[in-house]
Amino acid sequence: MFVGATLAMALLSHGADLFERLGLGKSKSTDSSVDGKIGGTLTQDQMVGGLKEALANGVEKAVANLGKGDGFLKDLGVKIPMPASLQKVQKTLRTFRQDKLADEFVTTMNRAAEQAVPEAAAVLGDSVKQMSIADAKSVLAGTNNAATQYFRRTSETNQKVRTILK
Repeated sequence: MFVGATLAMALLSHGADLFERLGLGKSKSTDSSVDGKIGGTLTQDQMVGGLKEALANGVEKAVANLGKGDGFLKDLGVKIPMPASLQKVQKTLRTFRQDKLADEFVTTMNRAAEQAVPEAAAVLGDSVKQMSIADAKSVLAGTNNAATQYFRRTSETNQKVRTILK
């Protein structure tokens, strides 16, 4: 369980690029008017509902794309590389022609991430459900990584993560 929670947080820390690739990032052409009605047609409740639906669909898409064999490993945009703290070890292994050990470690990390995706999806789903009007306004009016920042903030405090880490 701890590994799953850690990998869920690693998914979030992968940055805005991952969320934008999965359709969770903010569109560059978003209307900046988020008070009252947008374009005179949407209420705040409709806006929040639409954003929640879009984010929930993005989470489903992420689960479908990443939570399968080679979901991380074969997609260079999301593949988890050797951690910086282990790069010296990797270089040493490769110097001694132990490439297979270094490659197996990276493969194992990515396979673990694939297996953690459903658990991460549950955490992200809870974040979508708890989204308030103020949160929706912040995501819509924020920078291109506003959705990533929202997920990071709410997932770090999510009760499921705390329970898993215990």
